[in-house]
Amino acid sequence: MSSLLDPIKNISSRWKSNKTKQASTKDDDGEKHALIGAKQVPHPSSARATRFWDVQIPPAKKTMVGGIMIPTVESALGNLLQKHRRISVEIHQLKDDEGAADFKVLQEHLRGESLVQHGDDRHDDFEALTEGEQILVRVLKPIPADGKNTESRNTEEVIDEANATHATNTEFHKADEPDDCGWSEVGGCDLDDVEILKTRGFHCEMKFGRGSEAEIRRVKFGSVEEAESFLRVVRKLGSLESNRTKQRVEDYYVSHGKSVQEDAIDESGGIHIVVEIVSGIHLPEADKIVGTDPYVVVRMGTREVHCTKTIVDTVNPIWTIDSGAYFLLSATPEEFFASSSGVTFVVKNHDALGRDDIMGIVVLSQEELLDGNGERKEYPLDFGDVEVKDGSTGKLVCRFRKATKRDVEFIERLSEFQNSKKLHMFGVEKAVPAVLLTSGEAVVNFSRKTLSEEPGVYSAETFVPPRFFTSKTLQKKTKKAPNISGLPNGPKLIRVKPQPDPERSKATKWLTLAQIDAESKKRSQNWIEVGTGDLGKLFVEVLGCDDLPNMDSIPLVGGIVPAANLLVGGKTDAFACLIFEDCIVNTDVINDTLSPRWMPWTQRAFIFHIAHPSSQLLIGLLDFDSEMPGATHDGIGRVSVDISNFHPKTVYTLYYNLYTSALTEKRKTNGQLKIRLRIDWNDARKVALASMELPPQVYINVATSRDYNTAIFTCEGKVGHEILQLIWWDDDQHSPCFTFLLQDDRNVFNLGTLTEHVDEIQGYYKDLIPILRAAVFTVLLWRGHFPIRMRVPRCFPLSPMEDRRFVDRFTEEVTMFLPLHSLSAFIFGVVLAEHYNLLPSFILFTISWLMFATSGYLSHNPSPWQKPISFPELFSALAFGQTDVHTIQPYQNKDAIEKHDAWKKEERKKLGEEAEKKVALGSLAKGEGEVAAMNDVAEVEMATKNEGLGISFNPLEPILFPLQQNLHKLCIGSRITRSLITWQEPLYAFWIATACLIVGIVFLVVPWAFLMRWTIRVVIWLLLGPWMKLVDIYYVKRTQSDKDIQEAEMAQLRRKMKELRESATTRQTKREDLTKLKYLKRYMFGHYLLELPRFKESRYVDVPLMASHASPFVANTAGDGLKITSRKYGQQITGSIIPEREIEKSPTEASPLSKSSEVKVYGSTDA
Repeated sequence: MSSLLDPIKNISSRWKSNKTKQASTKDDDGEKHALIGAKQVPHPSSARATRFWDVQIPPAKKTMVGGIMIPTVESALGNLLQKHRRISVEIHQLKDDEGAADFKVLQEHLRGESLVQHGDDRHDDFEALTEGEQILVRVLKPIPADGKNTESRNTEEVIDEANATHATNTEFHKADEPDDCGWSEVGGCDLDDVEILKTRGFHCEMKFGRGSEAEIRRVKFGSVEEAESFLRVVRKLGSLESNRTKQRVEDYYVSHGKSVQEDAIDESGGIHIVVEIVSGIHLPEADKIVGTDPYVVVRMGTREVHCTKTIVDTVNPIWTIDSGAYFLLSATPEEFFASSSGVTFVVKNHDALGRDDIMGIVVLSQEELLDGNGERKEYPLDFGDVEVKDGSTGKLVCRFRKATKRDVEFIERLSEFQNSKKLHMFGVEKAVPAVLLTSGEAVVNFSRKTLSEEPGVYSAETFVPPRFFTSKTLQKKTKKAPNISGLPNGPKLIRVKPQPDPERSKATKWLTLAQIDAESKKRSQNWIEVGTGDLGKLFVEVLGCDDLPNMDSIPLVGGIVPAANLLVGGKTDAFACLIFEDCIVNTDVINDTLSPRWMPWTQRAFIFHIAHPSSQLLIGLLDFDSEMPGATHDGIGRVSVDISNFHPKTVYTLYYNLYTSALTEKRKTNGQLKIRLRIDWNDARKVALASMELPPQVYINVATSRDYNTAIFTCEGKVGHEILQLIWWDDDQHSPCFTFLLQDDRNVFNLGTLTEHVDEIQGYYKDLIPILRAAVFTVLLWRGHFPIRMRVPRCFPLSPMEDRRFVDRFTEEVTMFLPLHSLSAFIFGVVLAEHYNLLPSFILFTISWLMFATSGYLSHNPSPWQKPISFPELFSALAFGQTDVHTIQPYQNKDAIEKHDAWKKEERKKLGEEAEKKVALGSLAKGEGEVAAMNDVAEVEMATKNEGLGISFNPLEPILFPLQQNLHKLCIGSRITRSLITWQEPLYAFWIATACLIVGIVFLVVPWAFLMRWTIRVVIWLLLGPWMKLVDIYYVKRTQSDKDIQEAEMAQLRRKMKELRESATTRQTKREDLTKLKYLKRYMFGHYLLELPRFKESRYVDVPLMASHASPFVANTAGDGLKITSRKYGQQITGSIIPEREIEKSPTEASPLSKSSEVKVYGSTDA
């Protein structure tokens, strides 16, 4: 029994006052008793009341193994191995503020019960137990004074001795009457943890303990009367506890002004509390050899309500949704308040070979659980009798609050999901080999977790997959249209893909190329609404592509042969993936064509709800591959559409070149993409104000590796290579399934990546030099740049004509360019030279001036697609909520654009030639001796290469890889800075320019010179004068003794320690939140997680081609609006403990769409 109950005594705070840390102790008579691995029995005065019985206890009959009571081997020899023990039932008062009168009344009641004759069924009227009193059942063993071992005595001798002393033992021991018999404790537990299973004569079969420590033992009393007396006491004390529980329930709800029925969640009146076990902090190190593997067991009374999974080899574990962090504590009010010790959190260390050790406990009262509000709370662990050698002050972090109906539904859905995904037996997860192919070698590892390709529980509400329509193998794809006489020699007809219009199937089954193109320009019939932002809506339609490469070609010796020449159907199967904020959608697949067109009735139109005005629309075009395991979609090209420079109430038809990446220098055009979009802001002023906040960090989850590769390509293009990884374990085939995942080359050392970063930084220099040169010449040489139209007199008046005005005869209109920048710089310099105290204001004015000058310079770009939104337009939107409508014609300013692009190329070419000249001059300066040295080095390099035997090894990687990472950060910072200076982020640039201008004006009225002059005077005259010696003599030395200095240093040290603890808590909280968010999103939306860029971090900016055009939006007056066929939501989650999705914040949004909703649409059919 010792092996079972020893852990139980460590998990109750009631034993704190009874701890014995010495190897021996003395009683009142001075006799010394050895403690054989057990605690000395508490002095009788520590108990409010005590009643004990001498019994014989054999080994355990059954023990708990794997949640099942299993008979033990020793139970067959129970009668031979039974030992003399004493069962003691005690009432302890844990609080020290109870009155003596209550103690005497309780003592008399129990004394009266003790004097009742055996077999008498009389019951006294016992008063209710007071708050803080606990009923304990302990098992003791004798400590003989003569040193003899009573364990080996004959059973009959022990029973005879027990019967002889029965008269003495049946008397109740008063609190002031010490027990001069030596006994040591074997184990103990609450009365709640003792269950009477059955009785027979003087034998009583009882269940001791709870959870995994529970066991069944058969107790043999000295007589039938003693067994009945024990049962009566247990029943009466149980009744007292039941009455006290009812009173606690009533007192709690009365104190809260509610009844049980009013506060209950369900009709049954149950109490539901959602609890999150967040983490453990600095847990004691249980095993220094194999590491500490902590997990938490939660118990309420005798019931084990929850058990987390084991976190391997850590003393700072974080439990997530995958490892059992969440559970629902559900009970009736009577069950909830029945346990006098509240809810116990037991932190254990998993031991694969032996019994799991207890690392500490945390006990929370019922009142504390009910008053929880979901805030993060740290609780120090009670180590009990466990000796902590490493000095750890472990803590358990929890959150809890009353559960709502949504919380209950979430936990129930989580339980169903976990039960359906269990791949373990007897609590041990299956080990799955994870294979990674690198450098031609297969490395096999074993993972404790099984990766899953199953979708998240909410994937269907947030993800729109591509739709692939299968066709017959030998289906005809083209034919000749019949002529007037009915012969098939008319124009060539093409079968419409992926399928004809369901409402016009016959008319749209076969069309010519011109008809297909015209049909694709019509307005979309089916729209999918996505996202939950409230700033406005972005309407996007994917219309078509041109000149796509054939992604299904087969490489053969001597060239590439299209698969269409060998198989039926071998061209690109194109589909588009669109990512906007936290939403990801896909279009239909248009198979076997290099110029796909998405028809109005296909899945091509989406309405995105905008949450931030600087968000980017990312579009990736891919070649759809089969659903075979491990197959991935091949990337064709991608586009990043910057919506911040588009005007509302304008319909844009945009053409973009497709590139595989926006980060690498060597880019190749892979066709063109055609889309149509429109922005509809709810409030332009609200949009401008929303841009004052930085965009949030967004993560997108997808369920499969195929979708993950698609999302990576859509966001960043092809920036790495594919590696083979295990994605799931096929239980039916008993074999692993593999797939290819994109490995980002920027996260590993790569000389090509390092070179690209260096080239990018040099490219910024080459682009910046022409601009700076033009700006300096414009300012210094007073070159005009600001146009002003005015009339000047003509040298020779024109002849009078009827259709000519009088003013036109004598004057003409000319355009003059004023040098405003030169004038401003001259005025600033003159004023600053006379009033240097205006320097802070002029610095801010200079920043604002540079931003305005950059905007003005870019506004002269002949391309309307490269002009940013002007400052007056942004100010009008902020002040008046008004926005302009733009009209752009196809190929507008084509000649001027080509001339401007040629000038830029010429400037870059000149800079390149100057750099080459410098290199050539440096090379000519080298002598013949250096040339000879170069030849010697070449020979050495050849020898080293031969010694390498073809193995690539770079000894400079430890030095170059940190350089590559720093250059990558520098490139990212340069790209973001470029987007601000060049007004690619017009809203941020507007606020920077405006803030500098306003603060500069405010600083104009600040007398900086006066403040600086008098500040320096005061500091010098007060702190540097000779009178500081008097301060040292009469103040410092007298008031600051050594003790005061030491106390001040200690106070400063305490403040620093407090700041460090607060900083550590902040970092720990952030670490917990990010870890939990990661696994929450994986559970809710899919296994694979992708981080989206917050800012414009692409090296190259995608600009619409000259064929793009824009026209004002015209609302449809016919009354037929957009047909919303599906509603999807974003993946942003918020809330404490249980995550709250955006859909759950708005009841109107959360309601399912039973019918197609309608919104207004533009009336143009060929916009």
